[in-house]
Amino acid sequence: MNNPIIVPTQSYQRLFVPPRIIRKHFILVSIVVLQLVISGQGFSLRSPTTQFQQHNQEHQRGEILEGTIQEQAIINGEIIMPKDNSSSSSKNNTKKNKSQPSFDVKSCWSKAGIGTCFVLEETTHKKFQVVFDLGCTPIFDQTMTASHVVLSHVHMDHFGAIFGHARAHSMVCGGSTPTYYIPEELVPKIQKARELFSDIDATCRDDPESQAQKREKGLLNMKIVPVQAGKEIEIKQKKVHNGVKYYLRPFDVSHCGHPSLGYSLVSKTCKKELKEEYRGMDGKELGKLARSGVAINGTEIVEKIQACYSGDTNLDGLILNGENSSQEEADADVQSRRNLKEALTAPLVMCELTYILESDRELAKERGHINLFDIQPILKSHNRELTKDKNHDKGDNSDDNARVQNDQKFIFYHLSSRGRTAENILQTMATALPDDVVQKSEVALASFPSTTASHLLKDNGCISIADFVNHSPQKSSST
Repeated sequence: MNNPIIVPTQSYQRLFVPPRIIRKHFILVSIVVLQLVISGQGFSLRSPTTQFQQHNQEHQRGEILEGTIQEQAIINGEIIMPKDNSSSSSKNNTKKNKSQPSFDVKSCWSKAGIGTCFVLEETTHKKFQVVFDLGCTPIFDQTMTASHVVLSHVHMDHFGAIFGHARAHSMVCGGSTPTYYIPEELVPKIQKARELFSDIDATCRDDPESQAQKREKGLLNMKIVPVQAGKEIEIKQKKVHNGVKYYLRPFDVSHCGHPSLGYSLVSKTCKKELKEEYRGMDGKELGKLARSGVAINGTEIVEKIQACYSGDTNLDGLILNGENSSQEEADADVQSRRNLKEALTAPLVMCELTYILESDRELAKERGHINLFDIQPILKSHNRELTKDKNHDKGDNSDDNARVQNDQKFIFYHLSSRGRTAENILQTMATALPDDVVQKSEVALASFPSTTASHLLKDNGCISIADFVNHSPQKSSST
């Protein structure tokens, strides 16, 4: 039990505030409020959090949202969902919001069978981080302050460090408890493992001296949230910054029968704007309306698909086979496929890629992984227009999905040791992939030896394929 805070009685002395000071501050506050009303800006006592609560119906545990995704064009991963249809227009719905958050990979490390971990950071305001998969990797120290960890599955190279993370996070973050989002089928086993590790952590000898210092329990405090494919779930923040909330939209993937999920990371920003019918009106008229009780401001939710994380999967887990579904197919399965479809429109796509030789395509499928020569079929199934022509005029593309692709960045990870060196992997990928993909792709290669490409390694643990091509000896000799 925490000790109560005792305030010395001396601190209560001389707290009397003269009435003239109170009157002065009251008059100043009244003037400010009056000016706001007259200017038509109005004010509301409802916080963005309250407005989100009205927009979303949350599950008691895990805040699982049952809403469906609207069928509409997705441009650069952004959808605007008006809360009040009467106060929205198609023109405003397609306008980009420059204050919208965006994400990038702060750090990553990955090698098939060894360990995989991604640390994503919101780059606009730098108020939010999330970790995707948490194997034992050299970047563990960069994950310790992250309050949210999302697991695609629980093979050892993807979850082996979560118990160490729970202990470390508690130590460096004042005893706070991190949250782990885990495929629902695997939650009982993780709970059982947590209890076992916690019991080991609290184990002492039987002698009296050791027993006197024995902990009553271990220090593995974890909030575990079960996740289901097709069901949106909120990433609960201690404090909502700039009216932005974040959500996960999971989708089923195919990984040798092991329960596995891919994810899209979605932001929803609550905005208040003057309703369209009142725009252009005089400030005094707006003030009269506001004072009479008319709601001159409308609320809308600006939604953006921020990132896609594939997890471990083979070709079948990412390829899109159309929208037609049978009557027997569960709603969650339909929603899972929709989640996959929108995930691949995200401006940041982290996609597993384990094998790079075409002769290993069958092996990749059997082991539940992606082969380099699976990338084109996957993208084409999502209506991507690809080309090998480096002089291709992207301005000719009018398709929405093609425009989305132009703004995308791909990060490929989970390369097998069969790739040997960073140079061999990059050269093979540069040769096999369409130029469109090469120009916007990076590869997580901090885990591989390198001789000529080590200087191209970015702080986030990736090397750009285009940078490698531009700095390769062959390129230099040809120019």
